[in-house]
Amino acid sequence: MRIGNINSGFFKPVNLVYWEDDNTLNRYKMYPGDLVMSLTGTVGKDDYGNVCILGNDYDVYYLNQRNAKLELQDIMGESTLVIVTALCSGLVATFVTILWQRKAQQLFEKRKIFTILMSKRYDIAAEESVEALNMIDVVFYSSKGVREAWNAFNDATNLPDSNTKSQTISDKHLRLLEVIAKDIGYKDIHWDNIKQYYYPVGLSTKKQDETVLRRVQIDAALAQIKEGQEHKETAQTDTQTTLNNQMLLKVLENPDSFIKLIDAAEKAQNLGKSTRQKR
Repeated sequence: MRIGNINSGFFKPVNLVYWEDDNTLNRYKMYPGDLVMSLTGTVGKDDYGNVCILGNDYDVYYLNQRNAKLELQDIMGESTLVIVTALCSGLVATFVTILWQRKAQQLFEKRKIFTILMSKRYDIAAEESVEALNMIDVVFYSSKGVREAWNAFNDATNLPDSNTKSQTISDKHLRLLEVIAKDIGYKDIHWDNIKQYYYPVGLSTKKQDETVLRRVQIDAALAQIKEGQEHKETAQTDTQTTLNNQMLLKVLENPDSFIKLIDAAEKAQNLGKSTRQKR
């Protein structure tokens, strides 16, 4: 019985390897109804550590390396779980598999970052490139050289504006990609390879047109907002003018009242002057 027969969580009696009955291998014999567990599996799949019950397709099975048999035995009144393995190498293989899977996942994440940065190296400010750069401290946490190159690039972007700033940023970016390539095992990718990239005129023109179009749309939106504010101010002015005109019409309809109002205002003003003089 091999891993492929039990690593799906249920027993699959397919592709079995047959062996003659051998009494020297009695400790590795298993029978229908026994519990068995797979100790190793495939990278990226959860096909190890699965437990299933052996079927009754055969009377006897032999335990293969990297599989385990689980037995419940009663010893001195206590139930003890005894794991009978093919050899200690099964446990070692499990440990090695877990470590290898972890390393493989880390390498996958590193190569993903490198692939994005290489594909966008003609446009450092592209959104995908910026996101990948900001993941370097996490993905390359244990890679001192990569993190130093990343810090050097980041420092270059914060330099004061000058005629050489753009070239300095470009050089630091190329150096960062070169260090990452070596870190992930791409030993033959060097500065000269990274410096060469394909950036057709059509794509460049498209990006420029999209930038211009976005700028036009923003300017149009700002102009619309400004026009709305001016319209609002004009509407307020028109409202005040309307009120003034209505007051003028009322005065023209009853001029005597307007004259009396002016006389009262003059008397009030004269009274105020005389009061101030007495003081």
